[in-house]
Amino acid sequence: MKKVSLVNRISLLQYAKNELKALGFTESENTKEHHGYDYYKQTDVGELCLTPVSDSNGLSLFAMFDDPKRASTKFNCNPYSGKYNYLFLKTKFEISNALCQYVR
Repeated sequence: MKKVSLVNRISLLQYAKNELKALGFTESENTKEHHGYDYYKQTDVGELCLTPVSDSNGLSLFAMFDDPKRASTKFNCNPYSGKYNYLFLKTKFEISNALCQYVR
């Protein structure tokens, strides 16, 4: 797997944070209230909590719906835990595409 440079990782992370805000996600001041996640948004199938994480493989979006059963009727999330992750995104297009899936 091709590694992503530190400069690109920082750029991708900042891009993801800007996109989250543009899509209406709120930055969590107290992550304990949101299961340890950095951003949250109310959706029509319950609250969605999300954290973007950057490493040498790219950017990953770790997300979890608070009502897994309800969320699984609309999203391909884990019906038991509500997790709905995207891993190793390497371009701004991939990040935008993944983030749009959370709010479709």
